[in-house]
Amino acid sequence: MISSTETGIELLYLQDSDVNLYAAHNGNDGIMLFEGRNVRFVGNMHPTSLSDLSAIQNGGSGISVEKSENVTIGHAGRGFLDNGQHGISIGPESRHIELIGVRASGNQGAGVCIARADNVRLSPGGNASARIAGNQAAGIEVEDAAHVRLIALPGEANDIGLGSTVGIEVLGQDSDDIAISGWAIFENREAGIRVADATDVLIGGFGEGEGNSIGVNKNGIVASGAAAQVTIANNHIWRNQPLALLTGMDWRAGPAQCLHPAGPTRGRPAWAWSWTGGSRGP
Repeated sequence: MISSTETGIELLYLQDSDVNLYAAHNGNDGIMLFEGRNVRFVGNMHPTSLSDLSAIQNGGSGISVEKSENVTIGHAGRGFLDNGQHGISIGPESRHIELIGVRASGNQGAGVCIARADNVRLSPGGNASARIAGNQAAGIEVEDAAHVRLIALPGEANDIGLGSTVGIEVLGQDSDDIAISGWAIFENREAGIRVADATDVLIGGFGEGEGNSIGVNKNGIVASGAAAQVTIANNHIWRNQPLALLTGMDWRAGPAQCLHPAGPTRGRPAWAWSWTGGSRGP
């Protein structure tokens, strides 16, 4: 275990390496990677010791990645828990990042924060404990990032939220080409999904199992600001109040979307919404 009054461990300019660390009770970030390339943070899906890849109760983020490329963070043992900022922070000028089977809960910021990064993919990866829940900010926050895929396949652990402010939040005019599919987004204090000022956002999808189940949130989906080219398709949106709040948008109804006040329905949903920005229309 690594513990200090500052950052637990700083990995500067690291290349072509596999890393397995446990960092806890540090004053700043638990683990920080700066200008790394071809680095894998990979633990065991079923760890046999507390030292397996984890970052717990650090003053900053559990793990922070900045100005790095081709980085994998996968199958953390106990996870990224109870940190003073984010569980996982993917930061400025990072690209080609993959997060597989991570658990990020109880953090004061977001469970996973992706900010000013490019080409990031997050998936449960078959890890039954890969839940992102109970964070003070969003479960997953995407801010001014591009080409982000948040994808859960059928049968994978896929819970997002459970006490977070927002399940998944996409913010910023530089956020572009974002896909959110396959998640169960429940019991968030403000919204299941919130989109503001982003472009080309797909919530759900048109293939088997690509829809999200969005329920028991204060609001199901909130979209506002200068968001453009946003599609909401093939989701179950249920027991939210209201079901969906589209503010200042020009939206159109079409086939393949379900808005259900009582609970999830079976079979193919009935409606889809898309909008291109501008004033709200009929």
